[in-house]
Amino acid sequence: MNARTGIGRGMPAINAVLRKTWRDPISFWTALSSTAACFAALFAGWAAFETRQAELEASRATRASVWLQLLNQYESPEILASMKELRNWQQQRPNDFENAFEKLLVKSNRTEEEQHTVDALDLDRRRVAGFFTTLQILCEGGIIDENFAKKSFGGSTYRFLIDVEIPMQRAKAKAMVETKSMSVEDETNAEKRNEEVIQFYQRVLH
Repeated sequence: MNARTGIGRGMPAINAVLRKTWRDPISFWTALSSTAACFAALFAGWAAFETRQAELEASRATRASVWLQLLNQYESPEILASMKELRNWQQQRPNDFENAFEKLLVKSNRTEEEQHTVDALDLDRRRVAGFFTTLQILCEGGIIDENFAKKSFGGSTYRFLIDVEIPMQRAKAKAMVETKSMSVEDETNAEKRNEEVIQFYQRVLH
């Protein structure tokens, strides 16, 4: 009963406001503009939300596409053959692998067979290094989730980098310094890069 009485008593005041609004064009249009602004703000907020969702979906799709391309590259015959050849050559001389590669690189009077070996090993080295450098850059740049790498590559990949790839990178740098193709400062920077690679893959894969 009291509620109804309260509403009844409030109605004249509301009606008075409405009549005043309708009689006063300025008040009417002000009220209408405020209402329109509220609706516009609501629609803008919803549009921004939808845009953000679309951007997130597009970003996820892009990352998935990049990751699939990397996996396909890793599983390509070229990468697999390069990793196999480098590992085989390393296992033939496990005690002086790095030194043997450096000496072969700096040797001036190579035989035809030695030249073929140098060219093949260096090509394999660059191909594998390029792949893992790309993977690291994409992970550190947030393009690829590191968990993807952790689940797809394991300890054997880490051991390959430590046992084969990094020693070959060091041997290449030393050989270039000896043949005056690289400065000592460049070699130092290259070694810093090697350490960054080791730290990254130790954290992600080891």
